[in-house]
Amino acid sequence: MDWDTITKVFGGIVIPALAGTKYLNRKGRVRSHVRDNIEILERVENNVILRQHTPAAGWLVGKIAVDIARLTGQTLGPKKKPMDRGSAFAAALFTVGFGLGTYWIARDGWNWWAVLPGTVAVLLLIAFLGHFTNRELPDDPNLPPGAIPVAAATGADRVTTAAQYAASGADPSLVAEGGQASVAQNFIEALHSGDFEAALPYAEVNWFRCRVQSRLWNMYREGTLALDVLEPLTESLVTAREPAEFWKGFTQAEGEQFAEALAPFEPGRIGLASRRRRIARDYDLVILALLPKNGEGFMVTEPTMLNNAQTLLMHKVDDVWLVASHVATAPPVPGLPPTWWAQGDTAFQDLEES
Repeated sequence: MDWDTITKVFGGIVIPALAGTKYLNRKGRVRSHVRDNIEILERVENNVILRQHTPAAGWLVGKIAVDIARLTGQTLGPKKKPMDRGSAFAAALFTVGFGLGTYWIARDGWNWWAVLPGTVAVLLLIAFLGHFTNRELPDDPNLPPGAIPVAAATGADRVTTAAQYAASGADPSLVAEGGQASVAQNFIEALHSGDFEAALPYAEVNWFRCRVQSRLWNMYREGTLALDVLEPLTESLVTAREPAEFWKGFTQAEGEQFAEALAPFEPGRIGLASRRRRIARDYDLVILALLPKNGEGFMVTEPTMLNNAQTLLMHKVDDVWLVASHVATAPPVPGLPPTWWAQGDTAFQDLEES
């Protein structure tokens, strides 16, 4: 029996044939999954609950897009660090060298001297293989759990993210000039810079009045102002920005307070929850989240706790969106003290019952 001929036939014909069969079967399974998922997607689109209140359509679209990418030979996978080809080549070269040295020493039979080069050859082989494994880069620690970077370099995440974003119900009008998110972002950036006056054009007069009342009430509690001057001083500050010196001190104190509270919200690091959130006629919620330091956006595909997120209540007045509240989902109520609907408001801790 000519074993050499059998080996050549097996290696040249049988193995490629088996590999091709396995490859074709895998592609057939992927095609079947695509067909099934498209059928399920059509049913999801016809289900109001699944379409409007869950990201199910986005999940399916992303899965279909990834499977089609694989069928067409697109490169997918997580981000990987570049391989050091020079080190890999050197490791392979020395592996072969020490392996040949081991063979040469033990060519006529076992020799204890072969242990040394043999051990080095094994270690070098492990080092060589290490260049091809564990190259996946870890997730960005600044991203919340379940978030996918929008600017993923390559791979399935990028395909899936684009599809899910398109199916997520994102409203591009939010970021248009004068849109809810655009106004909210301008408001936050002005306060971040400590310029309280620059933020006022983006806020309702009611919000401004309540900020004045809060500041004056705190001064009354500290014994700086008498109770009977609070209301007339409020009207003077809101309508005329007078007295000038008091107004200067008020805006400076407010600006410093907001700048400290919003310090992480640097320009370029403010992200937007892209779906519109209506809570009443002419009232929307806008959620501004803190982006990673590289400025890349992210998309969440599951319930996720956003750290350092800022939720603003926006009110449409005469076709203009303005900030109604920065701390609650209801507009504040003017008074002495004003009601901000915020849990733990210290202004009410020692307030007498009516």
